[in-house]
Amino acid sequence: MAVGFAGLTLWQATEAVGTREGAGARVKAGSKAVMYAALAWSAARFAQGVPSSSSHQSQDLTAQIMSHSGGRVAVAAIGLVVVGVGVYHVHKGWTRGFLRDLRRSPGRAVQAAGRLGYVAKGVALAIVGVLFVTAAWHANPEEAGGLDAALRTLGEQPFGTALLTVVGAGLAAYGVYSFVRARYTRT
Repeated sequence: MAVGFAGLTLWQATEAVGTREGAGARVKAGSKAVMYAALAWSAARFAQGVPSSSSHQSQDLTAQIMSHSGGRVAVAAIGLVVVGVGVYHVHKGWTRGFLRDLRRSPGRAVQAAGRLGYVAKGVALAIVGVLFVTAAWHANPEEAGGLDAALRTLGEQPFGTALLTVVGAGLAAYGVYSFVRARYTRT
């Protein structure tokens, strides 16, 4: 998995630098490169026998980055990129922009699943990004967290159980949509 994610990181980084599709495509590819790099690092740590929660892994990575000159700025930048990706997913779901990725309309139920899924995924990613920005702002790597920390933060809010239920249903809906997308995606 680590090698596969590293390969995806390299591919997306090359796309970010070499694409001729404009700044939006570069940002999208760069964001994916960052995400795949984090997944590659996480998978490599797991392969080394260091299993832990995504929050702990995020805190370790954040601490390593913040120990270098300009590390707080880098952590804040990572957080802002993740927030941006989250906002993009919310927008793509809310406006049904994901339908442009498909050859034809998959039906109302799948459209509803895609819409809910993209919004829920975007909300979860945005919370992760905010946790990274907060960690950089306070110079405290322990404030960074992965998806589990984002969901825990969401659960601690008023109506947290209801919010978690909606996000969980949304992520499940995104999974349903992803299966359909695999069949009808534009090539």
